Amino acid sequence: MVHPAYWRRGYGSTIAKWGVDLADIDGVDQGVLATSIGADLFRNVGYRPITDLHVEGDERDPEGVTFAALKHTAKAKGSGIGCNVI
Repeated sequence: MVHPAYWRRGYGSTIAKWGVDLADIDGVDQGVLATSIGADLFRNVGYRPITDLHVEGDERDPEGVTFAALKHTAKAKGSGIGCNVI
C-alpha cells in the first residue's frame, strides 16, 4: 500500500513488479484481492482477473466495497527454491 501523497510516482508498480519477479524466480503463483485502483495496477504488471467480490455495507458505509480477485501465474513453475508438502 502506498500513501496517497506518493501516488502516481511509480512506487506501487515497482513494488508489484518486484513481487512478480520474486514469484517467477521461486516458481510460485500469487493471488491478490484489490479495490479498483489496486486492481488496475496489478493488471498492468501481468495479473489476470479471476472474479469480483462485493462486501455488503452497513450503516457507516451503505454502499459496501467491491474487490477484484487477481492471479499471477509464475513463468518458471517449480524452477526456484521452495518446499514440497507431502
